[in-house]
Amino acid sequence: MIIKSLFSIVAATLLAFGSCSSSEEDASSGASAAALNPGDGQIVFSSGLVKAIPDGLEEINYNYVKQATPEGDKILSVTLPSSVKVIFNGTFEGASLLENITIPEGVTLIGENAFASCESLKTIVIPGTVARIERGAFRFCKSLETATLGEGIQFIGDLAFSRCDSLKTIAIPGSVKEIDMYAFSECPALESVSFGEGVSKIGASAFAECAKLERVELPASISNIAYGAFSDCASLSEFAVCDSNPKYKSAQGMLLNREDNTLWAVPGSRKTVIIPGGVAKIGQSAFSGCRRLESVNIPESVTDIEMHAFRNCESLTSVTIPSKVEKIGYAAFADCPNLKYAKLLDRYTSTSGAFDNCHPDFKLDRPKN
Repeated sequence: MIIKSLFSIVAATLLAFGSCSSSEEDASSGASAAALNPGDGQIVFSSGLVKAIPDGLEEINYNYVKQATPEGDKILSVTLPSSVKVIFNGTFEGASLLENITIPEGVTLIGENAFASCESLKTIVIPGTVARIERGAFRFCKSLETATLGEGIQFIGDLAFSRCDSLKTIAIPGSVKEIDMYAFSECPALESVSFGEGVSKIGASAFAECAKLERVELPASISNIAYGAFSDCASLSEFAVCDSNPKYKSAQGMLLNREDNTLWAVPGSRKTVIIPGGVAKIGQSAFSGCRRLESVNIPESVTDIEMHAFRNCESLTSVTIPSKVEKIGYAAFADCPNLKYAKLLDRYTSTSGAFDNCHPDFKLDRPKN
């Protein structure tokens, strides 16, 4: 009887623990299902695990993502809930397997390096509620082929899309007031860029070293193009400027500043250039990176050649500087390895540092009288 009673107690105890375990599993399962409510976002991992991003979260940052990611797991896709307003600096930086990210209407800021080095990301749609895309936000996204920028975006930071090796085309909406320096630099597949009416500022080297970019059309609203904005674009053949632009114009496919008759930029594919008469100044970096340029004719109207104006013109062999040029800026013809001869028509023209690192046999011919 005693043994039978003990057996009954043990059996009852085991049954009780089993029921408790089953209840806990059910509760856990119920909690997971509840966490994936409509309106919630989610993170999908390479292991197949799915974790909810709860609706109501207004800011997402690196620490949140790091804590949500199981050790050794990788993020495959992210859907942010509609409550998110800010994606902070470096939030998804280095998520090398991230293929899809859904950014909802309502996000106002994409922070520095937020998606940098997301090497598997192919498409991104950025809604117009985003006022600022900060520095390096999508830098080194090597597989990014399509980036859709919504009307309403106002600022694209420096290096924001630099080294996006697969990006072929980009349309800048008219709401964008400033494209900062190097924003789209070194995008080797970029063939086409369009600027909406309203874009006003393009920063230094913003589209530099985009080897396949062929033509640039600029609207009337463009009022500030920094030096070298389109330098070293080997396939670039033409600048076209809206006739009603008050500051810039195009002549023979070259970009000129109307206000002071400065030659501002020359397409990088040109082998021979005859600078239009009336041009008073050759601007900083105007020819920089025109690696195919073999000859240039500078008219007598030119009085100033600014720094770096012809830097890295690798095929240029000789040049004649008109008599009205008083000063040739620092490094104006530097790093032109085949430049053997430069003739000055005025012996008083200042040339300090202008011809550094030219051909070993370089000769500067200056009048004696």
